[in-house]
Amino acid sequence: MAELEPTSPQSGRRGRPDERPKLGKPGRRNGWSAAIRYLLPVGPGRSHSASDDDLRRSVAWFVPIGLLIGLAWMVVFRVSWRVFGQEAATLRALPAVAVMVLECLVTGRYLLGAMPLAVGPRSEFHDPAEPLRGSSPVHFRGLWIITLLILSQWILIAGIPDVYLGWFAESDWRYHFGFWWPKPIFRPLLLAPLWGRWAVLLAATIGRAAPTADPHTAALIEAMNPSRLLRHSLLPLLLTIIFLSRTHNRFIGLILAMIVFAVTFTAAVLMAQWRGGQDRVTVLAAAQTAQLTFLVVYRGFWPFMQ
Repeated sequence: MAELEPTSPQSGRRGRPDERPKLGKPGRRNGWSAAIRYLLPVGPGRSHSASDDDLRRSVAWFVPIGLLIGLAWMVVFRVSWRVFGQEAATLRALPAVAVMVLECLVTGRYLLGAMPLAVGPRSEFHDPAEPLRGSSPVHFRGLWIITLLILSQWILIAGIPDVYLGWFAESDWRYHFGFWWPKPIFRPLLLAPLWGRWAVLLAATIGRAAPTADPHTAALIEAMNPSRLLRHSLLPLLLTIIFLSRTHNRFIGLILAMIVFAVTFTAAVLMAQWRGGQDRVTVLAAAQTAQLTFLVVYRGFWPFMQ
């Protein structure tokens, strides 16, 4: 008499155990952990130990992580402003330095490391963390690019005007935000990292995976499509439209978002063509492009937002 096959406790059927990944809180938590390791220098080996399903789940966490990074920028800027005080009427040099120290060491370390690789020879590096870890030689051109990126962002953050535009009348819809309506000086600090991490998803939606793509980037590219990108664009787009609106002009935020999208899309396409597809370098360089573009455009649009 033939021996009965064991019953799978997951499916209740005889045969091989159900190998489908479990959903629910553990899956979401693993996706969050994979997204954190992709963007931030935390944990050994980064996201290589995550399963394919965890890597695909991480798509949902890039925009929330960008929002948290923006909140961290705001907190660091505000605390250092209280500690160091005001150097000039419209300049916050030391608080901007504090934000850039946080960006260089933690929140944007991989983004800064990716940019010189994306525009350099394809055979130089594959891991954007390597130039900033000191385990690989940093070419003179790469040092210049990283230095210019840091200096440009510091200038743009230090030069954000600090003005009080008055509070809104009770009939104004913005009046009801209360504490949740940030001052103009804090808005780009919140929104620039948000658009930067969103740009990872934009770059993953464009083109195919390069031969140098690691498993996490390949999983991102496989998981992303235009409709999913649109869903993940709602939060940064809505916050930008709301926080950059004026009494008689609510389209400034939409125009700014369209410029960030156009510049980042073009940069992502060009870098993907240069490297033969999308990999970790190109998607993180696209994130750096979006973040810097937002700061530039915000400063340029400032006269229209007063």
